[in-house]
Amino acid sequence: MQLTIPRTRAALPAHYELDAVEVRDGLWRISTLRGTLLGHIAVTADEPDTKYVATRMLGRTPRRVPMGTYWSLDDAIQCFVRI
Repeated sequence: MQLTIPRTRAALPAHYELDAVEVRDGLWRISTLRGTLLGHIAVTADEPDTKYVATRMLGRTPRRVPMGTYWSLDDAIQCFVRI
């Protein structure tokens, strides 16, 4: 028996050419439409503000580079548009 985990996909504008999938509460995986992993966005719920921290993967290595902290998920996703 194979178990499937339902995942939430963000509805991104087509011109972004990106896919955003929530892999667990507070963590989004950002990839190209072809499936290449670009990085992650972590959601931090610091009272009273919610922030979105974007990190980029370096090629095919496990290394990550911080890209910034943003006030909205859309702003955090936009930093991956031109990678």
